[in-house]
Amino acid sequence: MSNQVFRNEISRYFPLKKQNTYFMNNDVVITDVTPTNLEYDIQLTDEIGTGLTYVGGIFTIANVSAEGEYTFNFVVTWATNSVGFRIVWGIRNTEIVRRGLLLSVPVTANFTSQSVSITSSMKLGDTFKIQVEQTSGGGNLNVIGAVTSSSNRSNLQVNLIQ
Repeated sequence: MSNQVFRNEISRYFPLKKQNTYFMNNDVVITDVTPTNLEYDIQLTDEIGTGLTYVGGIFTIANVSAEGEYTFNFVVTWATNSVGFRIVWGIRNTEIVRRGLLLSVPVTANFTSQSVSITSSMKLGDTFKIQVEQTSGGGNLNVIGAVTSSSNRSNLQVNLIQ
């Protein structure tokens, strides 16, 4: 199924106006017990335009033309490590709007991914960011980008739905 056919099927059920897609090219090192903003460093599509800015991992509604209901669908892929936990959350302005918790997985797993979907009404001046934290026993742990695994890279889809 082509992307356009899939998108048309989705649009029948959800009034999708515009979509931006991003992925992480480079791995990001996350220090133990340190909340860190994630920055998806490659933008594949930009349909929402200049009304939605994305700088330093923070989305901002910069123009009333971009106000509306958004879905933020993202996948965070962690390097293998069997110690501690991994947590991902979305923050609108200063409020945590959704949190996804993943306990450690066996060392035999290549990567561990977390998928989170957040729907949020966004107005002029509102911000949104994705943060992660891990406790791997005092060390650093990478969030995986395409440099390490193009098929398991971390990615993000932002939809303006109404």
